[in-house]
Amino acid sequence: RYYRAEALKGQGDHAAAGMAFAELFTALAPNDPAPEGAETSGPLLFAYRAGLNAARSYREANQIDQADAAFAAFFTKFPRVPKRDQL
Repeated sequence: RYYRAEALKGQGDHAAAGMAFAELFTALAPNDPAPEGAETSGPLLFAYRAGLNAARSYREANQIDQADAAFAAFFTKFPRVPKRDQL
């Protein structure tokens, strides 16, 4: 499912990519905030990437409310990641 979302993003369909990444993030994100470094491997790697790409894709689609919600959900589950988008 992750690469389907990547394909949508690659085709320039940022709104659909945002939805696909957001659905995947919801499915894969941990119940509790992830510890520092958890985003670097295993299943949480794809949760991390899906959450960040959901927010970025919504931003590219100019769907600001969805982008804000996606960033908020992302930082709730991954509060200790070293690389964050600069907004």
